[in-house]
Amino acid sequence: MEKSLVLTFLINFFNRFSACFKGSILKKIEDFFANIFKKDAQKSFFVRFFTKAPNLSNAVSNSAIARFFLAICNFFAKIIRGAVKILKKSAVLNGILWLYDNVFDISLRTYGLFLLAFSVVYEAVLVISGGSGGIIALAAAIFSAVLILLNISLSAMFKNSVLIKKIMLYFGIDLEQSAKTVKTTRFCGAVFLGLGALCGAVTAYVPPLYVFAAVIAFCGVSAVLINFKTGIYIIAGLFPFLPTMAVAGLMLLTFLSMLLKLAYDENFKFTKTNLDVFILLFALVMFISSVTSFARNSSMKIFMVYSVFMMGYFIITNTVKNKKSLYLMFSIMTVSAVLVALYGIYQHIFGFAEGTTWTDTEMFTDIQTRVVSTFGNPNVLGEYLLLMIPAVCAFVWNAPKIGNRVVNLLPLGLLGLCMIFTYSRGNWLGLIAAAVIFVSFYDRKFIWLGIMLVLLSPLFMPQSIVNRFLSIGDVSDTSTSYRVYIWFGTIKMLKDYWFCGIGPGTEAFNMIYPHYAYASIVAPHSHNLYLQILAENGILGILVFLALLIVLFKDSISAITGAKKSYAKACCTALTAGLAGYLVQGVFDNVWYNNRIVMMFFMFLALLECSVLILRKGEAND
Repeated sequence: MEKSLVLTFLINFFNRFSACFKGSILKKIEDFFANIFKKDAQKSFFVRFFTKAPNLSNAVSNSAIARFFLAICNFFAKIIRGAVKILKKSAVLNGILWLYDNVFDISLRTYGLFLLAFSVVYEAVLVISGGSGGIIALAAAIFSAVLILLNISLSAMFKNSVLIKKIMLYFGIDLEQSAKTVKTTRFCGAVFLGLGALCGAVTAYVPPLYVFAAVIAFCGVSAVLINFKTGIYIIAGLFPFLPTMAVAGLMLLTFLSMLLKLAYDENFKFTKTNLDVFILLFALVMFISSVTSFARNSSMKIFMVYSVFMMGYFIITNTVKNKKSLYLMFSIMTVSAVLVALYGIYQHIFGFAEGTTWTDTEMFTDIQTRVVSTFGNPNVLGEYLLLMIPAVCAFVWNAPKIGNRVVNLLPLGLLGLCMIFTYSRGNWLGLIAAAVIFVSFYDRKFIWLGIMLVLLSPLFMPQSIVNRFLSIGDVSDTSTSYRVYIWFGTIKMLKDYWFCGIGPGTEAFNMIYPHYAYASIVAPHSHNLYLQILAENGILGILVFLALLIVLFKDSISAITGAKKSYAKACCTALTAGLAGYLVQGVFDNVWYNNRIVMMFFMFLALLECSVLILRKGEAND
């Protein structure tokens, strides 16, 4: 790669471009106004407020209410510790724990015995029931024969993979060390033979694919219960591809696992953040709104789903405690985002049935497709990418070499291309806002480059994209006029329901909003995050939410200000920028309409707080 002409050109161009501004008039003008602004800003209440770190976590934890809840938790913790001592005597539990600790050390021959027993018994079940040999039994038998011939462990197979070694090392598994010993005993082989035969016998009542799915699910649930961190990493990688209830179930299981560890492990310390109290207050307000909702049953379901996603905040703050875990989390999410973007780009190239559903085809005749990828809606996909793109920027900015930065530009380019193909104007504006914030806080020398790219973009951007962007605010576009009418109708509705709200969810909104709708336009939500929270949860809901945002940005800006360049600062800046851009999009759409995006919002709140804590810890140690 070092000899690449393209790479050499890019590096030289970047260095020359940056150098030409150092002594230029533009640079002097920029520094002049920046210094004036900085002197005036330092005296303002706004800047002094946001650059002073909040310290709410200790105050809340020392309050009488917190001490009361802590006493209750300690009581239940003693009960759980007693139950754990009893369970530790269980042979089944000890077997599961042993398998979890040694899954990479067991010889593949042992897994082959499991499949062999399964295939033989399954074939016998088919013969007894009068059927013929199944393809699944044949495939299992062939695969088992291959595994039985191999007398190596999984750790020995993957010992040369740098990525897998790093991931496993975080979970306490040293593949280099494990690869030296392959643990295989006759008893272990007999147990796996018995389990395989049992699974094969179950196929007399349950289809074999369901049996395999149940085995995988059991292993996954066991792994999450043993180590709750496993659950949150699985969620981070798979939530764009899973249905909402599957994600919610896995999140609930992970939270239960964390509570169990908190109860029985006296060495596990719960991480407190400045947002904890606001998350809990918002959940309380939402519960009250659900109880008083016009569609109580529907609102309570929404509340329970949101509550589970809020649990994700506390799971992440107790998982990501250092740079290594922060990097691993972003790595997993980046790989997942690249797959989402590739699928979106595929939809743009080859098209799909609902591609023009969200477009005014009379006004935008040149837009053939608005991609949705795995999210079913281009605006929702745009919101996902809006949060992810700044996070991926943190990889680019902190690569050790410029060559690595160019390589890291590939996922960033794929996500950016997919964002363009959503044709979501609100998300485009949010991304511009995020880019301005990121560059302003992290590396101001790129401001002029950004301005030039924006000014030159109409020269190389397709006309469909330029037309779409220039249509922002054009009320002749049905999408724009549709939103404006809905905002007016929602504001009219709020005159009667501003105090308690109408309750969370589309069912409550659809019951009340049509009575206030302008031009008889009916909608499932208000197309504005802030109006939606106010309409659903009343004045208390929006006040708690705004207080949460103020403390969040006060926490992050105070940590970023004056900090040295590092991966933690890049992540902190990127997450701040991404969430700010997301909130800009919230002006134009209800960004909480999709439940997975709601979960992602609380995950990013947690990741930002983790970045702040890691950044402050690093600055204190320097």
